[in-house]
Amino acid sequence: MDSFPLLRCLWLLPRVANLQRPSFVLAIVLSIVFLKEKVTWQIAVGGSVMIAGPVLITLVSVIVESVRSVVIRTLKLLVLCGFLLALSIQVFNYSNDLSIKT
Repeated sequence: MDSFPLLRCLWLLPRVANLQRPSFVLAIVLSIVFLKEKVTWQIAVGGSVMIAGPVLITLVSVIVESVRSVVIRTLKLLVLCGFLLALSIQVFNYSNDLSIKT
């Protein structure tokens, strides 16, 4: 995947977008500090939602990635077990053929 920079950028896009959203909260804080804006409940709720959104998206993406890696490892283990089972069946059949011929 590293040989395709465009695909890598598209893969990283949601993470970069999450970094942009809290900039609105910074604008709210700076307006309160320097412009002496009044804090209403609408501004507080809006700022809280703007902070909670990227945090929730990041947590979900981390959980999805960890589950995906566990699923991939499990599938690899199942393929290995299937291969070992098929190999043991072949060895068992071969040993039975040898015992019958002798």
